[in-house]
Amino acid sequence: WVSRNPYMALVYSNPEFRQHQFSWKFISRNYKESEKLLEIIQLFKYHAAPSKTAKTGGLPHFFNYPEQFDIDFHHDEFLFNIAPSVLTSISVNYHAENRPMYHSIETEGGKIQKVPVAVQFSTTFQEVAIITKENIREDYR
Repeated sequence: WVSRNPYMALVYSNPEFRQHQFSWKFISRNYKESEKLLEIIQLFKYHAAPSKTAKTGGLPHFFNYPEQFDIDFHHDEFLFNIAPSVLTSISVNYHAENRPMYHSIETEGGKIQKVPVAVQFSTTFQEVAIITKENIREDYR
């Protein structure tokens, strides 16, 4: 049997920005811990979003860049350095145990407030620098 050669080739055009994904599952012991967790999630969402520029009177045609994150690992002798990154994706599952579970508290007005017990929090960060062989060798990237 004979097969025709399609002369296929891979053309290298340019390097890609690396992405890093992190996922955490949090289970709070009480209402206060759930409240703190929700505050942390809000902070991540806030710093991942762009803002409207003041120069255009707040019109939605132009945006300021979102914040960059400097991610460091403890025990980095076994890991690597991540270049400055932006948070490109956030996913939050407020029912991480596959069923609704809540801590409840009664407010002074008699209203019951509920916060989730288990939360799955996933993020994707994209580096804002192209990583080269030199970066890997010199900066442990």
